[in-house]
Amino acid sequence: MSFTTLGDLAQSFQLRREIARLNEGLMRYSGELSTGEKSDLIGEVRGDFRALAGLERSLTSLDAYEVSVKEASLAAEVGQDILGRIASDASALSSSLLLVQESTDAQLTGSAAADARQKFAAAVTGLNTNVAGRTLFAGQAFDRPALDDPETILADLVAAVGPAATAADVFTAVDAFFAPGGAYETASYLGSATPADAVSLGDGSSANPFLGATTPEVVDVLKNLATAALIDLGVLNGAPAERAVLARSTGERLLTAEAALVSARADLGVSQERIETARSRIAAERESYEIARSEIRAADPLEAATQLQQLEGQLQSLYFITGRLSDLSLTNYLR
Repeated sequence: MSFTTLGDLAQSFQLRREIARLNEGLMRYSGELSTGEKSDLIGEVRGDFRALAGLERSLTSLDAYEVSVKEASLAAEVGQDILGRIASDASALSSSLLLVQESTDAQLTGSAAADARQKFAAAVTGLNTNVAGRTLFAGQAFDRPALDDPETILADLVAAVGPAATAADVFTAVDAFFAPGGAYETASYLGSATPADAVSLGDGSSANPFLGATTPEVVDVLKNLATAALIDLGVLNGAPAERAVLARSTGERLLTAEAALVSARADLGVSQERIETARSRIAAERESYEIARSEIRAADPLEAATQLQQLEGQLQSLYFITGRLSDLSLTNYLR
């Protein structure tokens, strides 16, 4: 009967190899527990990364759409707020101007006109609002204000009205100033003539949260605010009755313009709803893609912990055996 034995050197190499294997396993499963991902991803997908790459591409695409949708949502929200304040100011001013129909009192007319001048300035300032480096109402010219300084616009309007003798003369000059191709569009408006592009929402749909300062409903409100402000700038100073007619008629026009602006805000609200729907869809898609990616990449923590415990036990046993073997010698045996 024959026995196969290992020499001391060969046994030492075998023990070292076994220790290295166990240490490698410990590092692998420790890494999986700490990172939550499988260490041998190549083996897991059997060298076929197409599914994982497709999921990563989809998530990267969603990242881009998510940024666009967030910016569009912010633009729509701020735009609604600005238009809401302009509409509120227009409604309040129209009520003040309509009171003039009961009186030609210069103080009442002057007070309403001064208020109109302030509200016109506030409207222009609002339309020049810049959000995240983009001017909302300047068309594609996001890098510059939508409108000139309010006092400059009013000064140009006063020059266009000239020495008007009646309220009808004033309305004729103001209408021409704010008409398409008029001084408002060619001089007061500093933005781009090209409207801002709609934002792609990632599912073939799009939304445009940018109305623009040349939107007819916006221009109509500005026109009537500016008309009332002309009284505060001295237009028809020598004709109190005509000033009262101008104030009263502007109040009526402003009431109609404010109602039209509410309709435009409703259209913007439709875009907001579409944007929020896209936001929810993107969040749901992201969750499903991340779950699918996790199923490929994620390690099973229970399995990793079990394997780690077993390997630790094997390594301890191996160290114990190695220690016992190192104590074996003829001297110790003869004792």
